[in-house]
Amino acid sequence: MTPPLFECVAGAIRTGYDYGMSSLPRFQPISVRDYLDGESQAKRKHEYIEGFVYAMAGATNSHNRISTNAIGSLYSQLRGNRCQVFNSDTKETP
Repeated sequence: MTPPLFECVAGAIRTGYDYGMSSLPRFQPISVRDYLDGESQAKRKHEYIEGFVYAMAGATNSHNRISTNAIGSLYSQLRGNRCQVFNSDTKETP
C-alpha cells in the first residue's frame, strides 16, 4: 500500500513514512514537483518551505467575498486619510 503524499501530524504535514530505528516517524523532505502534484489533489491549502509541507488555515469563498467587500468599503471611506486597510494575510510589524 502506497502511503499518502500528505498526512497531517500535529499541525504540520508528514511526508512519507520513514521510521528509521524509532517507532516515531521522521519528517522527510519532498520535491517541489511532488508538492505540486499533491496540492492539486488536496482538499486543504498547504505551503511548501524548503522541502516540507505545512497545512494552512483557509476560508470559504463566502467568507472571502464578505471580507473583500468589507475591505473595499473601508478603503474607499479612508481614501485621502493616513489610515490604511490590510487583509488578514498581512504580518504586523512594530
